Amino acid sequence: MPRHRVLVPLRWSDMDAYGHINNTQFLCLLEEARVAAFALPDGRSMAVDGVIVARAEIEYLVPLVHRLSPVAVDVWVSAVSAAAFDLCYEVLDDPGTLGSGPSDAGRNGAADGVGVGVGGANGAGNGGAIGAGDGVGGGGEDRTVYARAATTLVAFDLSAGRPRRLTEVERVHLAGWQDDPLTFRRRGGVRR
Repeated sequence: MPRHRVLVPLRWSDMDAYGHINNTQFLCLLEEARVAAFALPDGRSMAVDGVIVARAEIEYLVPLVHRLSPVAVDVWVSAVSAAAFDLCYEVLDDPGTLGSGPSDAGRNGAADGVGVGVGGANGAGNGGAIGAGDGVGGGGEDRTVYARAATTLVAFDLSAGRPRRLTEVERVHLAGWQDDPLTFRRRGGVRR
């Protein structure tokens, strides 16, 4: 399955008065993962040519508390049309980063000084630098999934101020990341 994993550090300011990561900050986690994961093969970001979020849906499953280790965000494409595409996300623990440092002993994580990293969804990152990664996601490991989400992104011509068609390079790139859409629990429906 062509899911890609991005490791995103949690910030102290992401936490709210209830002691967990605030629901609005999950949109920021998704944005960080999306920007890091979707670089084009030539090194440009799809955002250079213009991509805007038209819709976002998040299903919160388990409270995520602040910790020093990063949270993993698996990202994949669930649908591609002429001028838009849908991304799906799972915000979860990455077994390779939990419990690896003294600062978080006994808590949900530990690695100090970890930056945003992209790697295969098997947890192999690239040492904290932002870049493109390959890998297979899902896996059968025991994991805590904190949230599931989906966004619809529209290709946008920034200079003209209107939607545009996806380029062939973008369509091919996105097709390589395509996997099954999420099923949200509450609605029981499939997000396409």
